[in-house]
Amino acid sequence: MPERKQIFLPRIFLFLIIFFCALLSPVGASADSPTVITDDIVTDTVWTSSSSPYLVTNSISVTTDVTLTIAPGVVVKFLDSRLNIFGSLIAEGTEAEPISFTSFYDEEVGGDTDDETICYENIDEEGNVIEEICETFDLGEPLSGDWGGVYFKNSSGSILKHTSFRYAYNTIYIKTSTVDFENLKIQDGVAAIEIFRDSVVSLLGVDITNIERGVIDIYDGSLVSMRETRIHDVFGDAINVYEQSEVFLEDVSIEDVPDAGIVVFDQSLVEFDGLTISDTSENAVAVFYDSSFSGRELDVDSRLVNFSDTIVVFNGSDIYLKDSKITNCSTGGCIAVYDDTDYLANPSTANIEETVFDTGFSSGVVTFGESDVNVTISRSSFKDFSGHAVTNYSDFSIMAENNFWGDESGPYSEELNPAGLGEAILGNVSFDPWCANIDCKTRYPVIIVPGLLGTEISKLTADGPEKLWLDLA
Repeated sequence: MPERKQIFLPRIFLFLIIFFCALLSPVGASADSPTVITDDIVTDTVWTSSSSPYLVTNSISVTTDVTLTIAPGVVVKFLDSRLNIFGSLIAEGTEAEPISFTSFYDEEVGGDTDDETICYENIDEEGNVIEEICETFDLGEPLSGDWGGVYFKNSSGSILKHTSFRYAYNTIYIKTSTVDFENLKIQDGVAAIEIFRDSVVSLLGVDITNIERGVIDIYDGSLVSMRETRIHDVFGDAINVYEQSEVFLEDVSIEDVPDAGIVVFDQSLVEFDGLTISDTSENAVAVFYDSSFSGRELDVDSRLVNFSDTIVVFNGSDIYLKDSKITNCSTGGCIAVYDDTDYLANPSTANIEETVFDTGFSSGVVTFGESDVNVTISRSSFKDFSGHAVTNYSDFSIMAENNFWGDESGPYSEELNPAGLGEAILGNVSFDPWCANIDCKTRYPVIIVPGLLGTEISKLTADGPEKLWLDLA
């Protein structure tokens, strides 16, 4: 944990000095007056704005079948503690009056609760009071990991709206619980959201930034829906989905992540409708071990800084993309599909429709390995690849018919289309027929059958119509 900035003395000694001075001083101590919480909540309780801020000085629990309701505008601060929810938490703030959960040392909300002013009397040798002297001490600056977070365990019916969390260690931890979040902000913490063991979680309007380690980790058959969510400027993978969990994404944005964007692992599933991923230093999407990633309107921009495959599909997994765009792929492929020898009977699958592949130092789509992976690409387009638009290092065939390869003459293939001026292909790739333009109007050959009468087909020229197919009647 980073070293806390201190004033005068280390935090613990300063805190003890202030505490004892406050007890012994005849004049006393002055400070903001939070409502201090030390005991578990065992009956239905409401925390009101008039009693805000609340200061939780040791870990407390909302017990089973009990509801803690927090009113709009309340600030809850934690001093080396956390809040456990075994019952329910109803924290419904508003846009004008959000609810804040933060560190005791945070002075941006709830006042200077960590400032202490100690006053004492200066007395001469004869016992006369000369003056009153007051000194103010600040116990330190807030840091990530200052408090434990909010833990939901075997909880149901919790609702949090217009809430913000700062400086926590495990900000939100959910285990075998049902929780709904709306307009949630998490920042300046160690880990953002961890979801375990058959939990059901809804996230709407979430903004997560400046997280040091785990952002959103989902485990153990949990079910999560995530809408209108932005994850940016964080460390660690943005979203990890493990162990037969299912996640549904809609209008989700992932930006500036030094690790992976989304990892789907161990028989898990991610479905999406509107997903943007940019500036990841590792895979934008990784789909491993019998997992699935499917949807429409995926927009990935690797900004040519990602030295891994932009999207990787591995070991019995499948991917389906439609109406998507993948740009600026670096030294890896835009999409790589492969299996190891344990998956010969259960190969991976890739089905790509109406997707734009634009610019890369290597391949647009690359496959390799010994299993007969099933790759189909249709009504898509490729341009500006330094390597090949499609690369197949295996014996099986990639079905890549009805695509635009950057030129109406089709892709360049040394054996099958040496006159093609479009992007190059390598290996066993079925590409004919291809599209003549980016709108993917397929170039189908005209077949004339002897003895069969036809009509005229013409094209307009500067000199008038030019007959392409004569009426032989």
